[in-house]
Amino acid sequence: MAIVRNSFDREIAALNSLLYNTLENVEVRTGQGSALEVLATDDSLVVCVELPGLDPASLEVEATAERLTLRGDRPQTPLAGGVKRLYSDRRSGRFERTLQLPVRVKAAKAGIAFADGLLTITLPKQDPDLKKVVKLRLDVPSADTPSAD
Repeated sequence: MAIVRNSFDREIAALNSLLYNTLENVEVRTGQGSALEVLATDDSLVVCVELPGLDPASLEVEATAERLTLRGDRPQTPLAGGVKRLYSDRRSGRFERTLQLPVRVKAAKAGIAFADGLLTITLPKQDPDLKKVVKLRLDVPSADTPSAD
């Protein structure tokens, strides 16, 4: 009975390891490993993303009035000969992250900077009056009003 129990325990441990490694890969691909902060001023949103070790040339940023998408590739740190990686919390590989913005922005007027592993994107807010519906009244001369002949 002890042999069966040990075999069962090994199978469960193997499944746990497989599940853990699969979830780790999903996290890397979706970019959830990067700390992100969204700040607001009266006239803009500022999105700050920590991307340490990322080559800015591998970064792709797309913005629409409602969304911001980041894509990139973090290479795994190479190891010197004879060194084995036993455990790592460092993220590597392709990632993509899409953020639904809390307000509409003017994507064409966005500013972007990358320094010391920190990506900063400034997105000017759209004028809130763009969504406002305004009724316009057309002054039409009535039949009682003499024409200017």
